Amino acid sequence: MRNREAGNFGVELAIVLTIIAIAAVAIIPSVVDVLEVNRDKGAAEQVASLVRLARQYAISTGIQYDVRLTGTTVQVACTTGVAGCPGTLPSEPLTTVIHDATLVSADGTALDGSSANAIQFLRTGGLVGATQRDVVVRYDGPQNRFCSHVTVSVPGRIAQTAPDKIAPSSACP
Repeated sequence: MRNREAGNFGVELAIVLTIIAIAAVAIIPSVVDVLEVNRDKGAAEQVASLVRLARQYAISTGIQYDVRLTGTTVQVACTTGVAGCPGTLPSEPLTTVIHDATLVSADGTALDGSSANAIQFLRTGGLVGATQRDVVVRYDGPQNRFCSHVTVSVPGRIAQTAPDKIAPSSACP
């Protein structure tokens, strides 16, 4: 009788381990999606916080500030060529966007770090120009592409959208 009980324990253990393995295989894609969403969200939060910092610098110093963007970097500095922009004002070093995320303009054009693509804040905290600025933060995961938007309105309000999951070869909306 003891041998049968010992054999049943082995079968029961094998069944439990099989159920755990099946559950793990079912959960892994969801965990990967959550990690990818959080990577895109983290990169978008990084960009939004640097934009907020530039706005705060513009308000506190009373001088126009730029956020210069390239495909993978962000830099905050006072606008060169504007009166009162010495090298001693607060600025941030060139920052690489985390998680290998990519930055593009809302219309899909590449960002090259030029003043034409910069987000520029007046000393009042509002934007230079009469149109809002929208930067797309794109994270390409192994299976999907995720896109978030950092939008700056003309009065200087900064908003960030939740990541959208799209097909890997699709353009961000």
